[in-house]
Amino acid sequence: MNTSKINLEDLPQEIQDLFDKDDELEFESLIPDDLPSLISSEGYVEGRMQSARKMLKHRKYSLEMKVLYEKYESGKLDGTQAKKLMERARQRYEED
Repeated sequence: MNTSKINLEDLPQEIQDLFDKDDELEFESLIPDDLPSLISSEGYVEGRMQSARKMLKHRKYSLEMKVLYEKYESGKLDGTQAKKLMERARQRYEED
């Protein structure tokens, strides 16, 4: 990690009041120096695509569950049928 200096006058007045005017303030960066090399544009794009696929899969699963629940509530499915179909949907969701 690298250490950087910060000018006292760049801080809000409430913070400035906590220090003497001749104090030199330094802070340690929380971001590693080699961060750009740790994040590749290919990795970033692939991560976004993977997240998008997961989101779409979850939305499809949620919609399927909602439809099954509505059919159960309306009496088009009995409890056993609904439970079986919901379990199949859950298994398909977990497989992917």
